This record gives sequence, C-alpha cells and structure tokens, in this order.
Amino acid sequence: MTKFDKQSFREFRERIFAEMSELIEKKNSDYTSGGSVFANFEICEELGIDRLNGLAIRFLDKVQRLKSYVRNGKLEVADEGVEDVFKDFIGYSVIALAMLHEDKAPGDAVDKILACSNLIKNFNDSQA
Repeated sequence: MTKFDKQSFREFRERIFAEMSELIEKKNSDYTSGGSVFANFEICEELGIDRLNGLAIRFLDKVQRLKSYVRNGKLEVADEGVEDVFKDFIGYSVIALAMLHEDKAPGDAVDKILACSNLIKNFNDSQA
C-alpha cells in the first residue's frame, strides 16, 4: 500500500496522465480508423443521438461496471479491473471536453451539457 505525500502524488499524476494520453491515442486509432477523431461517437448521429449523448451513454456503461464492482467486490472480465473503469472515465472525460471545445458557439456546449445531465438524471431515476 502506497501512502502519498505531495511529491509522490505529483509523480503519480504525471505518470497516469502520460499513460492515459498514450492509451487515448491508441484507442482513438483503433476506434476511428483514421477518420474523424470522434467517428465512433458520431455514428450515434445515424440513430438521431447527439455524439456527446452517445459518449454519455458509454460513460454510463462504465458507471454500471463500477456499481457491479462495488456490489460484488470483483469484475467478471479477468483482464479488466476497477482501475480500468476509472481510466475509462478519464478517457471519456477528455473526449467530452474536446467535443465541447470543438463547438463553435458557447451556448451549444451548454445545451449539450444540459442534455447529458438530463440523460444521466433519467438513468439515475430509472435505477431507483
């Protein structure tokens, strides 16, 4: 077990962010085949779902995995642990931020955030 002080926590963050940057780049290459960097989320638009809402749905899949881990103390997929779930949260968060920055009008981003917020609220309400 590691006890962090300020320096070791800084080094840990730097290592994680470097690792995540590399992982995001590799996954982006796998999922987009060299097209738009958001291609795997833009495909949702073919079903009438905004790409940011599509990302939110995938994020919620990860929330479900985390809830399963909390309930059962383990995940069934042997080569993916709870740390991978949190790394996916980081990756999806970076992608979402990039999507928001790509929007031209600031109001568009606010509307999309509200739409995602409503999607998450509806999901949480359905779980109650």
